[in-house]
Formats: sequence, structure tokens, C-alpha cells
Amino acid sequence: MGKAVLHDMLLTWLPRLAPGGTAYLVVQRNLGADSLHAWLGGTLGSRFATSRLASAKGFRVLAVHHHLTPPEESA
Repeated sequence: MGKAVLHDMLLTWLPRLAPGGTAYLVVQRNLGADSLHAWLGGTLGSRFATSRLASAKGFRVLAVHHHLTPPEESA
């Protein structure tokens, strides 16, 4: 699967997360986990937060959380 196909799939699926929901992605480090983390953070907008939860044996666990309200609205 190419990067463009993966991005399209994630942009279709992740916005469907219920507010307050979290998706967990396990991505191999040498297959672009760090660049995917950066891409998600820059693409999904303020309603989502992306963080790296763990890293072991060449894999990363990324969490994509859908905020109940955007951070700027909750202050």
C-alpha cells in the first residue's frame, strides 16, 4: 500500500471517530512512523491530537484522539 492510499484511508476513517474517541495505530518505525505522526498532527486540525504512546522493537504506537471540543473552545 502506498503512502497516498494510506493517507486517503486515514482521512476517511479518522474523522469518523466519535468525539472523545481514540484510534491507536501501530506503525513500523522504518516504514515512516515518525513522518506519519507529523503528517497527522499537521493535517487533522485542532479537533484531533496525535501522540506517540510507545516505541519498542522498531514499532511505534500512535494515538489519535478526537477532542470533545477543539482546545481553543474549551478554554
